[in-house]
Amino acid sequence: MKKNSILLNKFLSLTKQDSSNLEKSEYVTTEELKNKISGLVSLTWLSIHRNTENYQIRDTYYQPIDQRLSSIKSSLMKYFSVASQKYEEEVSKFQKNIFLEFIDPSEEININEIIDNLDLVEAENDIRKIFDMLKINNFEDKLEKLFFNYNEAVEVLKSKGEMKFKVKNYVGVYNLVRVSAIIKSYNSLKKKRDAIYSQQNKFLEVLNLFFKGTKKAYINNQNELTFTFKQKNQKGFKNIDITLEELSSGEKQIIILLAETLLQDKKTSIFIADEPELSLHLKWQELLTTSIRNLNPNGQILFATHSPDIISFFDNKIIKMQDVLK
Repeated sequence: MKKNSILLNKFLSLTKQDSSNLEKSEYVTTEELKNKISGLVSLTWLSIHRNTENYQIRDTYYQPIDQRLSSIKSSLMKYFSVASQKYEEEVSKFQKNIFLEFIDPSEEININEIIDNLDLVEAENDIRKIFDMLKINNFEDKLEKLFFNYNEAVEVLKSKGEMKFKVKNYVGVYNLVRVSAIIKSYNSLKKKRDAIYSQQNKFLEVLNLFFKGTKKAYINNQNELTFTFKQKNQKGFKNIDITLEELSSGEKQIIILLAETLLQDKKTSIFIADEPELSLHLKWQELLTTSIRNLNPNGQILFATHSPDIISFFDNKIIKMQDVLK
């Protein structure tokens, strides 16, 4: 919070300085002010029109919000693609480790410890997930045989010599020992996956709070942000995908605001937006500031707003510009 206060004071100082210069020149451009702030910290700037810096009116039907949305859509796809590539690299390492574990186990094997601690139901579920991840099919018979041979081997071991230990029993134990090593590597991969997709998943979670009960956001196989909703038909309900361009003005606004925050990537930054309440119903206005802070707790938010609902629980943070610019 101290760092954010310093950034805010610097911004207000710049604003005040440029205001005083109005008497010496015709005007101070927005671009000049943005450049000065950007020299201090990463900056996200949303004008009231939501257009990008290079926006030019091409025809009377091309809305600025759609132009901004198109830019956001492209940036999000790149953001999600980077995360997807990082995860694919970890999966590739996992596959190599599986092969290496069979040749040269990285840890000393304690068969008794594995037998005592291995949860067969959980192990089977993990193996199924690994096969699905690696797109391996037609494994049911082999999986059933693996656990049958293992259970038989364990039964022989627990008989304490009353039952003869056969070669296939050795194979059964050995195979499960190898599988336990694979599962351990898989659990490590899951932790890395959760870390890689942490911000992406939080973004979807926050975004879906706004669309709760109407539509649901998800990332498709092309790393595109997509929405789906349930359409009733004679057989019940069917999921229908819709593009960002088909959303309402308010829905587009909330995507732009939250996506811009996600793209800050939790870095120290300033988020400036003029009238963030545009096209948002009251409930969404109340959620907005808290949601942005949740996505980037390292960001400083500066909103120019007429809405008390945007301020929500932060009425102690109000700055009256007429007092600052005196």
